[in-house]
Amino acid sequence: MTDTKIVLITPPPINIPEPLRNSIDIGPAGEARVDPESEKSTRGYRTYMSKKQYADKVMDIAKSYEDVTDQVIGLNYWKALIDTALEQEGRLADEDAYDENRLPGCGLPAAKEFKQGYFTDGLHLDHLVR
Repeated sequence: MTDTKIVLITPPPINIPEPLRNSIDIGPAGEARVDPESEKSTRGYRTYMSKKQYADKVMDIAKSYEDVTDQVIGLNYWKALIDTALEQEGRLADEDAYDENRLPGCGLPAAKEFKQGYFTDGLHLDHLVR
C-alpha cells in the first residue's frame, strides 16, 4: 500500500435561508434587531456549526499526517465554498470575513445565503456547481 493516496474531504456547508424581512424587528436606522444568541439556538444554525466543526476536525487529522507521510492530504471543501461566497459578496478580504454571525448560509440575520446554483434545497448540492 505504499502507493496508496488518501484524500480527506470536508463536507460542504449547508445553506439556511436568510430570515424573512417581516419576521425581524427593524430598528429606526433600518438595522435588524435580533439577539444573535437566541438565533444560534435554532436547529439549523447548530447543524451549520456542527458541519463547520466536523470540517475543522477533518483538516486537523489531515494536518497531523503532514510530517509523517505524503500519502494523506486534506481538501477543505467547506472553506472553499465559504470563500467563494465571501468573494462574491466582496467580503473575502474583510477582517471579519469569518465572523460566525455573518458566515454565508448560516441563517443569521447579518448573513447572506449562497447564491443560486450552489444548493437545490439548502443541503444537497445543485448539479450546476463546478
